[in-house]
Amino acid sequence: MKISLSNYPHNGERFTRYTIEQMQQLVSDAQHDPNIVQAAREIVAGCRPKDYFGEAEALFNWVKGNIRYTRDPYNCEWVQSPEVTLREGFADCDCGAVLLASLFSAIGLPSGFEAIKADGTHPDEFSHVYAIVQTPRGWRAADWTVPSSYFGWSPIEAVYGRQIFLNS
Repeated sequence: MKISLSNYPHNGERFTRYTIEQMQQLVSDAQHDPNIVQAAREIVAGCRPKDYFGEAEALFNWVKGNIRYTRDPYNCEWVQSPEVTLREGFADCDCGAVLLASLFSAIGLPSGFEAIKADGTHPDEFSHVYAIVQTPRGWRAADWTVPSSYFGWSPIEAVYGRQIFLNS
């Protein structure tokens, strides 16, 4: 499933909140999907039992190594389900964040999203989002879109504002 947000005004906090709501609904639906649960379990199968930090890191590394970052079609904003992302192997920041949050949630790790204002040409607009996950070591960022990123790294040094949204 792909949710096109093209008919909704593409700026401002209302658009950001609307997009996050759509992302949260996709995570809520997917965390009980047998295919998502199975994928998450297969990815963490090599982790030590009850190593929740290691499981979160394994999920992050899998997405980073297996999903290709690709922008949405020109002049179109959409958010796709994690099933589509797994099947197609392509995602932008919001679709990849949905996949990660769904995988985290499918194995019982609380997740959410952090939206940031990272575009210097539009410093008042949210321009990037990534998943966050609660581990025994606290909340960790999972921004898989940056080639040099690692589990726990976030682009927080380069932002003009941020907002955190937790999944219920």
